[in-house]
This record gives sequence, structure tokens and C-alpha cells, in this order.
Amino acid sequence: MLRSKCFSKKSYVVIGMGKTGCSIYKSLINSWAVVYFWEDNPKQSKKILNISGGTHHGRKSQAFGFCFLNDCVLAILKALEFNFKNIVYVDLDAHNCDGVQDVFSENENVSIISIHEKNRWPKTGKFEDNKLFNVIDFPVNEDFNDNEMDYIVSNVIITFLKIKKADLLIIQAGADMLDGDPQSRISLSNNAYWKAVRDVQSF
Repeated sequence: MLRSKCFSKKSYVVIGMGKTGCSIYKSLINSWAVVYFWEDNPKQSKKILNISGGTHHGRKSQAFGFCFLNDCVLAILKALEFNFKNIVYVDLDAHNCDGVQDVFSENENVSIISIHEKNRWPKTGKFEDNKLFNVIDFPVNEDFNDNEMDYIVSNVIITFLKIKKADLLIIQAGADMLDGDPQSRISLSNNAYWKAVRDVQSF
């Protein structure tokens, strides 16, 4: 457990704690504890669920966008350490996975797919990023709905996964795409979100 006494007030400022949506609280490490569980079971675990994970904005030395430690990046780094060669990371979240893309863009062993709201903070993940050989970004419009999500998943993501035949699939599904969430203007239902996750993980 990470406690506040580990850092001085000056350190909080340097690494972004206590600002930009990164409030200080106990048990900061819980969101990526799954990485340590996986370390003991790398090839035997068929599926691992991390309820408090998905902190895809965190940087190596700075808290950013509600995210202290980027468990998505840590999981991929651990997978590479375990010699996984074909990793696909799918991010279904109102905000682009900037922290993940910054680390693994142009990494031949990692493919990144992100569906996120266009022009939503951090305003990354533009169509222009698709020129990177391992990045597929879908910046979608406000009021992006269930049918549109199903179309992208069924016709693009599933097709890509069939071709790619990943040896490890990581899905980050943030709930802020749900209709009425104050963090976005996207209008997905619970059923559409669950269907997207089920369809993606079926490969």
C-alpha cells in the first residue's frame, strides 16, 4: 500500500498528485495489483478481470487524468517480458488511451485499437495517428450510439482480430461511454457495451 508519508509535498507537485483530477488517497496500488497476480500465472490464466484498472492516462513519472499508475502499460510490458509476441490492446473509452499509445506506438509486438470521443480530453487519437502501422484510432462524434458501436466492432475490430490471431488480448472498457455519463457526450447503453466486450473477447 502506498501511503502519503512516502512522498514530500514537493514530490506531489512534481509527479502530478493532488491536481489534474489526481486526488490523493490510500491504496493507490490496487489498480494494478493484477499484474503481480499474473506474474505467477502468465500462461495459465485464460482470463483476468481487473475491476479497478483501466488507468490508461498515467505516465512513467507523472499522474495524469485520474490515473496514477498506468496498469494497461504495466500489463503489456509484463506480457512482453513473458515473451508474448502478438499483443492486441483494445480501448473502449470516451477518452483516447494516450498513455498507452505514447509508449507502444510503432512497437511491432503491440497493436492498439481505440474508440473514443472526437475532441474530448486529452484530444489525442486523431485519424492522422492511423498512419502509425500498429495504431487504429476511431475518434467518434458526440451521440455515438449502440448501432454505430456494433458496426465498428463487427466490421473492423473483429475482422482485424481474425487476421491478427493475437496471443494476448487486453480490453480496457471505461464506463464513461454510457449515456448520461458527465465525462462524455457518447450515448451507449449497458447492453451495447457488454455486447462489444463479449464480441471482442470471443477472439
